[in-house]
Amino acid sequence: PKGEAAFLILFLSLRINCFTMAKILIIEDDQKIRNSLKEILAEKDHQVDEAADGAEGYKKLESGEYQLCLSDIKMPKMDGMEVLTKAMAN
Repeated sequence: PKGEAAFLILFLSLRINCFTMAKILIIEDDQKIRNSLKEILAEKDHQVDEAADGAEGYKKLESGEYQLCLSDIKMPKMDGMEVLTKAMAN
């Protein structure tokens, strides 16, 4: 339903704690939500990359070293569960 957000959190590494900077990927098709998450995380000194859909996000996951991925579930091109399945297979 409109106004509800469901997120899939994919922990790519256990190297994250609240005292260190993490490299984080946000995969979200809603630009306002993506920008808000990026702003909050960047404020805490995390390095944040973003993708506007699952296919773009998966490409970034393949080429980058991320400690954490925050992904929407319902997205065009590739949904969050497919991103998770492919990431776990590799």
